[in-house]
Amino acid sequence: MEKKDTRDIILLTVLSFILSCFSVGSLVFTFPLLLLSKRYPKKITDTACVAVMVLAAGKQLYTSRDVLMNSLTYFFVGNNLFIPFALILGAMVWMHTKGEDVVKRLIYTIVPTLVLFILFAVVYTISPQSAQGVLSTYREIFVALFSEIFQLSSEALNTMFDMVLEMMLSLVIPLVFINIVVVHYLYEASKNGNDVNFDKKIINFSLPYSFIYAFLGLWTIMLLKRFVSIPMSVNVIVNNLALLVTLFYGMQGFSIILYNLRRKGSTLSGTRMMGFLILSMILLPGINAILVLALVGVGVVNTWIELRKPFKESLI
Repeated sequence: MEKKDTRDIILLTVLSFILSCFSVGSLVFTFPLLLLSKRYPKKITDTACVAVMVLAAGKQLYTSRDVLMNSLTYFFVGNNLFIPFALILGAMVWMHTKGEDVVKRLIYTIVPTLVLFILFAVVYTISPQSAQGVLSTYREIFVALFSEIFQLSSEALNTMFDMVLEMMLSLVIPLVFINIVVVHYLYEASKNGNDVNFDKKIINFSLPYSFIYAFLGLWTIMLLKRFVSIPMSVNVIVNNLALLVTLFYGMQGFSIILYNLRRKGSTLSGTRMMGFLILSMILLPGINAILVLALVGVGVVNTWIELRKPFKESLI
């Protein structure tokens, strides 16, 4: 390996770690690691990914060095590392599944997040005292932070904390998946450039029919659990899985809309359309729910009504 290659590998690895240290940069910190896979074999990219994980863990331990004697500190460190590790492992899986069907690649990519989520749930379940200690600490921080802002009683703030906690836990896997989809899409778009075959993959993205059973089953449970009391852990798992499957249908809806825009002569690329949707959701908060529901609705309807069938021949 030439010195230039070694330098580039180190630079991209360090850049990934630096980005992970900042709130905005942490959204795209896996992008430099994905770039490595364009030029270097899997062994090198895997090493770079592991190096970033080690650096991230080292940073968390260093910032917590004064309280490492407290066993709860390691739980907080683990919580802080959950999303970075999930994203890096997802990037590694994406690199290793090159050539596979897109739907399968996305499923494989989110598996590490599911495994980590289950692992954390098991650890907290077998360590109830530590779990209660971590929860109490987060509760104290929340109450102290918002007591003056909302001017509410401690009881009301505790109730609010429980609601916020459950909502955040219910969104962990979907948010990781959204990050994976956006970053990996941008990477593939930058790699393939104006490749016609890449555009065809995007506009022909299609879920297997069996997905509808998971979608309908999970959302049926989501409705039923409103009338039945279930443990918070079960509720969180169902919420995550239901939203995850829903996002898959949102992606199918995205591809269908882009497909039909192309059929009508539009030259709009998937990247531009994604950018438009992201900006709309950020700048027009009241519209984001409507956009998401529209994408999901189109994706689900396509299960029974082929919304692309009349136009496929013109795009092949």
